[in-house]
Amino acid sequence: RADCVRTLVSRLHTMRLLPRIASLNLVHPELADEIHRAVRWHARNTQVAPDVGTMHAVPTQPLSYAHAAGTTSPPLSPPLSSPGVYEVLYALHVHRGESVKAADAMHELAMRLEHPC
Repeated sequence: RADCVRTLVSRLHTMRLLPRIASLNLVHPELADEIHRAVRWHARNTQVAPDVGTMHAVPTQPLSYAHAAGTTSPPLSPPLSSPGVYEVLYALHVHRGESVKAADAMHELAMRLEHPC
């Protein structure tokens, strides 16, 4: 299960849709804990300062005739800029009332930005 959750987090991050994970209503505490661990792992193992040239790259999709006529909703595309993994981790901790862990996530981000490896 841990591998599946890590893959989900990675895919959502690649698609710039990771903030949506914060909107999930997780009833099972074990699954919520697994998602938190996966987001934390992903934050610690990804680049914190993305390449500026690819930062705003959004896949373009032509609108279909049905969409132009107003009979379907527009295609879903990721936002031009979205919160980073650490910001999502921070939001997850705040949502759970874990302010020390939330502050820890921001401190870790600051340290990684100050001293890039």
